[in-house]
Amino acid sequence: MRYNSVIDRFSLLLATVALFSVISHTEAGYVNFETLPGGGLPTEGLAIGTTYLATQGMSFSVVGAGPPLIVERGSPRTGFLGYDDGVNSPLDQPAPGQGVGDFYINTNNLVVAVAPLPFIVSYAMPAGRVSGVILDIDNDNEYWRVVALNSGGIPVGILFFAWDDPVGVGNGIATLWSFARSENDIASVRLEFIGTTAHDIGYAFDNFSSSNIVPEPSTLTLLVTGLMTIVIPVWRFRRSAAKSR
Repeated sequence: MRYNSVIDRFSLLLATVALFSVISHTEAGYVNFETLPGGGLPTEGLAIGTTYLATQGMSFSVVGAGPPLIVERGSPRTGFLGYDDGVNSPLDQPAPGQGVGDFYINTNNLVVAVAPLPFIVSYAMPAGRVSGVILDIDNDNEYWRVVALNSGGIPVGILFFAWDDPVGVGNGIATLWSFARSENDIASVRLEFIGTTAHDIGYAFDNFSSSNIVPEPSTLTLLVTGLMTIVIPVWRFRRSAAKSR
């Protein structure tokens, strides 16, 4: 085998790996609602449906209603009665250190004793890892079920959260939910309130992420096979060149 041929094949393989890396990266998305696509700030009550679909590969919907709405930190209270630090208003106020910024979403911008409608985040391309947070699971009636669904609507993962969980919940706390699969089969996630309505239901959602950056086993096999077609000829070429000296 000619040395130049080996180099050409090696360059082609590197280009393929680089292209795969770029494709994988573009399949990752993150939405925290702090800015709108193209710049600018959201406003209280702004409808967020397919707003981030083109840029982040995620869309948001409410079962049986219109799209979810932006909740802004502070007055008026449209999300939850949160953490009171003695200085700032506790209206829609997260606890310190939650990493959720000033903008979130919920399904109706109402804080009433009515169970929230189910909320769905959908992914433009099925993902292997997805996550988000639910803010302010703190009253003695608040329970949530989070269900990851494949493209056929079949559950592939279920999580439960309750106001009396030992960690991760509380007044103004951003409760993390996440799913990590061995394959990229999560097409959507459904967040369902399954508690009672004895008290006002205050809540919001934020920090949605999705990623599909880990090559599937078949892809890894192809890459290893490709590398072997380069390594073995190069080794043989060098061995032959050494003997001819």
